[in-house]
Amino acid sequence: MAVHQILVGASPGDAITQVALRYQAALAKRVESGLFALHVDPDAEGHVAPLAAYEQAPRRNDDVLVFHASIGEPRVFDFLMSRPERVVVVYHNVSPEGPYRRFAPEFADLLALGRAELEVLRPKVVAAAAASAYNARELITMGYSDVRVLPPAVAVGNLRTTPPSPSMQHHLRTAVEGPVVLFVGQLLPHKRVEQLLLAYHVLVTYLLPDANLIAAGPRRLAPYVSALDRLVSTLGLNAAMLPGRVRTGELVAFYERADLFVTLSAHEGFCIPLLEAMSFDVPVLACDCAAIPETLGGAGLLLPPDPSPTVVAEAMAEILGDAALRAELSARGRTRLASFQPDRLERDFVDFVLEIAT
Repeated sequence: MAVHQILVGASPGDAITQVALRYQAALAKRVESGLFALHVDPDAEGHVAPLAAYEQAPRRNDDVLVFHASIGEPRVFDFLMSRPERVVVVYHNVSPEGPYRRFAPEFADLLALGRAELEVLRPKVVAAAAASAYNARELITMGYSDVRVLPPAVAVGNLRTTPPSPSMQHHLRTAVEGPVVLFVGQLLPHKRVEQLLLAYHVLVTYLLPDANLIAAGPRRLAPYVSALDRLVSTLGLNAAMLPGRVRTGELVAFYERADLFVTLSAHEGFCIPLLEAMSFDVPVLACDCAAIPETLGGAGLLLPPDPSPTVVAEAMAEILGDAALRAELSARGRTRLASFQPDRLERDFVDFVLEIAT
């Protein structure tokens, strides 16, 4: 009997990939196990095998395939439907397709397909888990039952032990004056980075002229990122940085320098950067959307689901100007972070899967 994990895509900076790699190391200590993906980034080769390699493996009915679901992909769906192994779904969430229609219709189709595939796959699935109760409720609406809530085992504490990039640290200390607002995440439409830029424009125009913004994350959707770059240029946001994908040391330097973490994302199945910010004692400002309040657990300041740029700017200015409030939010973050012990969450996942497998 073996347990193998299946991903649509695998890349070093991807949160699902990092979680699956951690699970893979834990599973391999207890059972024969492998990690496979349809699309494997060159930097992930050696850690993640191509799905084609597994397709050539012998069919064994007593094996288990753990499918990490986050987007539609016909080839992976056909693979899962054709295999005799038992299938376990781990649902990380599928982003709503609506925000993508304008920028990438084909990608929007894959998102819509992701939910449709999960509904068709349901009769073949022997067990399901979700990264949050929010995700679990969504699976239940697709016809799943008895969905286990298993937050991802993310060792955000490892960032605190990673040395910051000396060059970036020096730049942030010497060339960046004033408070720093930080966003970390993929620059994608449902993250509403354009709304953050508009709010930052209000902030520096009317409230805190010396404030800085860093929006760090992969620039994967070219039409959307181009629109963001045009907005930065049009508004003259000279103190806004959109550096794209950064190395771990650079990310650490950003968190160390940040005075406030802000996300206006409209849809998150969990949102790991919230934990990262809390691990650096950076206060969090976010929207009351999807699984964000569940992940924060009262640790951050929540805005309404669709706040105006002015409301966001005023909230940023309030937090940045109130040291006592920042200290309170940081303390709440430390308390909340204690709920996400990666070793315990890892054991919970492995025990869940092996309970199904044996």
